[in-house]
Amino acid sequence: MPNSNEPNTRISDTNTINKEPASDVIDELAQEAAVNPWKDFVAGNIGGIAGIMAGHPFDTVKVCIQTQPNKYSSSTFGTFFKIFRNEGVKGLYKGMATPILGVGALNAIIFGVYGNTMRYLQELRGVDHDRTQLEYYTDVFIAGSLGGLMNCGLCSPMELIKTRIQSQSEGTQKQPKKSLYRRMKRSSLYRIPPTYAGPMDCVRLTYKREGYKGLFKGMNSTILRDMPSYGVYFLGYEFLKELLGDSPTALLAAGGGAGVFCWILSYPSDVIKSRIQSVPPKPYKGWDRYNGIMDCAKKSYRKGGWYVFFRGLNSSIVRAFPVNAVTFFVYETIMKM
Repeated sequence: MPNSNEPNTRISDTNTINKEPASDVIDELAQEAAVNPWKDFVAGNIGGIAGIMAGHPFDTVKVCIQTQPNKYSSSTFGTFFKIFRNEGVKGLYKGMATPILGVGALNAIIFGVYGNTMRYLQELRGVDHDRTQLEYYTDVFIAGSLGGLMNCGLCSPMELIKTRIQSQSEGTQKQPKKSLYRRMKRSSLYRIPPTYAGPMDCVRLTYKREGYKGLFKGMNSTILRDMPSYGVYFLGYEFLKELLGDSPTALLAAGGGAGVFCWILSYPSDVIKSRIQSVPPKPYKGWDRYNGIMDCAKKSYRKGGWYVFFRGLNSSIVRAFPVNAVTFFVYETIMKM
């Protein structure tokens, strides 16, 4: 992403980057690399928190549709208004504390790595080099993909915990008041998955049953999803921003559009990741076992056809636009300060 503090650096209509004057850009890059190496991390963190606040109601809707099909219909807006009528605004924002902390940290990594990699690639190519659009967008894709890769180490265990809690049957989160030993014994005796009282309880029980590696189950599928998708994410944003301009409305539209496009492309791999992570450590009744990404894809296709890879996409798209619109807008605003 071109730095917002570089007004003289842009993609021209002749497919090159114009820089006036080159010496000023060199000084600006050197000064920014020396003084503000963490600015992208801070901006990404705050942008991620703002995005969560904008889109959490639709995440609540998505989770209710996925985990409580008997109570809620598959309609995104029907479920939204039902929650609002029964629980008010508070019901739409329940459970937001954990995502705010987690997504803020994840976005700090993604945007921090992205911004610093872009500056490094700019310096590597040389500011006196007239970059073509292809070269510039190649840099964007590389930087975005690297940000996605670095994000996986934290994202994979966080999403494993989130997925296992969300995939529980309705009401099971209130059951685990028994000791850890008694719950593990009950789980093995009746061949049913363990139940969790919350995120920390899930971490504790997962570690107890599966060890350290259990917390990173699905890491390969997370990399498969995030590495290319974040390259496309930033590529789409930069392309739309160049097309629409730098006005506040254009930035919101570019961020939202990039988020939607990224989700559409990455959703099948997200389904595979979630299925692999939700499987308990033992072959409990009614649960499929997967021997890797391809095995999961084949078994999922046999049971549900192509539709299974896009189930729940509507609610994700509805949520993706406001979340990413706000995230990029806040990020750009902070980077201009």
